[in-house]
Amino acid sequence: MPSTILDQLTPSKLESLLSNPDAEELIVEEITRTSGRCTIYSPNDSQLPVHQSKSGERWIFGGKGLGKDTLMCMETIWHALGNYPDYYPIECRLKQPSAGRYCTTNFNDGIKGIVVPELRKWAPPNSFQFKEDDRMIVWRNGSTTQLKSFAQDIQSFAGQ
Repeated sequence: MPSTILDQLTPSKLESLLSNPDAEELIVEEITRTSGRCTIYSPNDSQLPVHQSKSGERWIFGGKGLGKDTLMCMETIWHALGNYPDYYPIECRLKQPSAGRYCTTNFNDGIKGIVVPELRKWAPPNSFQFKEDDRMIVWRNGSTTQLKSFAQDIQSFAGQ
């Protein structure tokens, strides 16, 4: 992998730069461009318990601005690529390539308007391809994520 300017910084220099608000923005931009924002994601107090849950099924409800979409996109990225944070339960991690499903309100507003842009924002660059006609995300490692909406009829939702 090609070296970036961040690879050339000592830990103390990087820490010093991160304490400068102007430099912090540049560093986040460089990380986003090279390795993806998912590598610097820090869950908020509402998100962390969900990420740490060992439940087989988790339902997320809440008001606007709580981070539900980001939480779900991060979970999608981790399961697809396998780059889990240390706090994620080992017994809940999937082997890659994996097959997953992301469900939301409807295709245009939910999937095209929120999910795909949010995945592009957080995932490593060029890590997936959105196949709109198939309603599918195909990840570079062979993982797939079906994109379903609650507006679909039951047979379509079930894949029949």
